[in-house]
Amino acid sequence: MKPNAERNRSRIPQERPDFPLLPTPKPGADGSLPHESSESLFRVVQAHYLQQDRRLGVYAVTGVGEFVPSSLENVRRGLATLRDEGILRSEHTFLDAGSGDGRVVILVSLIFGLKTFGVEYDDALWRRSLDHVAVFRPFYRTGNALPTLLCGDFCDEETYTRHGTAFRNFDVVFNYANDHHRLAAKIARDGAEHVLFLCYGPIPIPESFPGLVAIRSLTLGNGAAQRGSFLHVYRKGG
Repeated sequence: MKPNAERNRSRIPQERPDFPLLPTPKPGADGSLPHESSESLFRVVQAHYLQQDRRLGVYAVTGVGEFVPSSLENVRRGLATLRDEGILRSEHTFLDAGSGDGRVVILVSLIFGLKTFGVEYDDALWRRSLDHVAVFRPFYRTGNALPTLLCGDFCDEETYTRHGTAFRNFDVVFNYANDHHRLAAKIARDGAEHVLFLCYGPIPIPESFPGLVAIRSLTLGNGAAQRGSFLHVYRKGG
């Protein structure tokens, strides 16, 4: 069923939830924070989600399908490659379409410093993602915006317009092979000129989507980690 108006909303909580607390970073004499390097920050995020996955498991059945989280290590590797190649840029606005428990939006906003949005249809996962963002709130520097998390259908324009934005405002759209054909059609129809579509998943060969041109494919894992570790990059209009 479609999310109702009350569910189709955004929020970032002000208080941290009942998770095992991370050490709150305290500025040193020079104003710098611990975990300031991207590598250290990433290890903090990774450890937090590994702990959650051990406690809750990595698979869940939701009201609209199945939830399997992205590999933070693989997604970071792929995004870092795209950044180094100049495909992903610091001024981009990033959308995680199907943002689940918030791990990718936290990765992108905290580690890569992009302005980031997430849309999740399932209310329980959306609420969980809000909790995780609250946990990491102290780790965001001044000027590094927290992600905005919306609850709704990522292909429904109303999900965006009711929060004062529009789908065409996103420069990069990420999706973990979740209703990605419908999403690709929306990108081709409603996305900004030259918007990027990052399709992550287990398919080694890039699929064809009308109106989108594949410009890059990355293999992100080895051996047993190979499953679910391909990232295909498309651009609207070529």
